[in-house]
Amino acid sequence: MSKRFDAVVVGGGVIGCAVAYELQKAGVKVVLLERGTIGQESSSAAAGMLAPNAEADQDDEFLRLCLKGRALFPRYLEELEERTSQRVEWHQSGLLRVPGSEEEASVLARRYQWQKEAGIRIQWISPEEIRELEPHLKPTTRHALYLPDEANLDNAQLTRVLALAARSRGAEIREHEEVRAPILDQRRVLGVTSTVGAYYSGTTIYAAGAWTTRICPTEETSIPVIPVRGQMLALRAEHPLISRIIYSRDGYLVPRSNGEILVGATVEWAGFDKRNTAGALERLLQAALNLAPELESATFTRAWAGLRPGTPDTLPILGPDPFWQGLIHATGHYRNGILLSGITAKLTAELVVQGRTSFPLEAFSPDRFHVSAKTQSTTR
Repeated sequence: MSKRFDAVVVGGGVIGCAVAYELQKAGVKVVLLERGTIGQESSSAAAGMLAPNAEADQDDEFLRLCLKGRALFPRYLEELEERTSQRVEWHQSGLLRVPGSEEEASVLARRYQWQKEAGIRIQWISPEEIRELEPHLKPTTRHALYLPDEANLDNAQLTRVLALAARSRGAEIREHEEVRAPILDQRRVLGVTSTVGAYYSGTTIYAAGAWTTRICPTEETSIPVIPVRGQMLALRAEHPLISRIIYSRDGYLVPRSNGEILVGATVEWAGFDKRNTAGALERLLQAALNLAPELESATFTRAWAGLRPGTPDTLPILGPDPFWQGLIHATGHYRNGILLSGITAKLTAELVVQGRTSFPLEAFSPDRFHVSAKTQSTTR
């Protein structure tokens, strides 16, 4: 079997589904290929935080991309609901960043200063203000950064709704169909072969997350995406204990409307091993109790793990492949795939349709990993 499309999207996580939706909305005939089910990997394993300021250490292109990504969501979710009649749960209730030591408090105080100067809404709040916002936090909590614009959503819902919206516009989404390899002609990618057949296209978009490297055209031109395991667990308290994201160096708490509190997350270079481990879950539970001691009586409901697509510099990989015409990368989002899903899709669609983007992608280009190799290939 062989079929022809304007674009082939490889990967059915939140990035792939968002890209398929934006492309199809722009009139590009799309097929999306997913080796399992939609959103089964890191897109469903995440906590759904839209929190670019919580970890930002400087005002740079990455932070600006993240801020643009977060700003899209209110209207973006309304658009998806109008399209599908499905609502994605989301809450812009803010985030408290709690230091675990005086040394960390000094680091956060400096972060407060530069973010304030950069025009970001941020407050350095007192113990009394902490008690007013979150009375069930550890009583000895003395300082916190309050970021009122940070938000969270149901990431599994978002991925499913994006796939539904893409289908409603005419995208063909094929689950349980694994991509084997790209179809190559000289230095051009003409599509991909899968376990079912061949798909020819003018543009191929790799949004395969941690599995991207496995389908790169050649080893010497591969994109360095590596799996980074994140373990999480969920607790359920008898009554609501927190109403905002609580974030610390050792872990975070994310409340959900169903009464669960998500506790995350580890960062582990464990290959493609998705097991939960006793030691990691113990550390997560301890981090949760350090933040909110009343969680000691909460019910343990579940634990899971996902594989984030990491990169050597922790930045996403966005833009045309430096070696292969017709191939675009939208991968390597590490811990920010949910946050960057909408803006990645928008910029990728601009690149396919217009050949340029409204936000500069140089800092995230695949070129940055292949400068020397690319120079050698062009001087032969």
